[in-house]
Amino acid sequence: MKFMIALIALCLLAHQALPTEAIEPQPVKAMVYQKHDVDWRQNETVMIMSLVSSNDLDWIATWNAENGLIDPQRKHPYINRNGTRDWGCGLNSRYHSKFINSPEFLDDVANVKYCREVYLKRPTAFYAYKKRFREMDKFYLVEIEIPPEYHNLIKTF
Repeated sequence: MKFMIALIALCLLAHQALPTEAIEPQPVKAMVYQKHDVDWRQNETVMIMSLVSSNDLDWIATWNAENGLIDPQRKHPYINRNGTRDWGCGLNSRYHSKFINSPEFLDDVANVKYCREVYLKRPTAFYAYKKRFREMDKFYLVEIEIPPEYHNLIKTF
């Protein structure tokens, strides 16, 4: 019985010691690439790309050379010689139609992750891979606050 009374008293003391105000979450910052002279939408995608790739500027510059805009859903303006079309990061409609026509294509994070997987398997398959060095000076590395919806993309080593 004494044990139960002591346990109840301990619980009451512990409850009183809890803070009564909500604790504000601390901002999470990370070093990511951003692109000079573009709108927030493109830089949001560049941030996602940086987080997914651990700041792989080769890949980011390849995408920029391929796409012209950092737009995961961009329909490239030209039709390829074989009648196919490229989308987003340079995904060819013949080889990636299942993904291009899926709901994940419209999700920026899923889209970036898919493009990253394709790039890691065959980086030189991208037409713009050989042009990526001309694109690198369009990007700069900066520490920014990462929005909460992207915290799960931050890699810790």
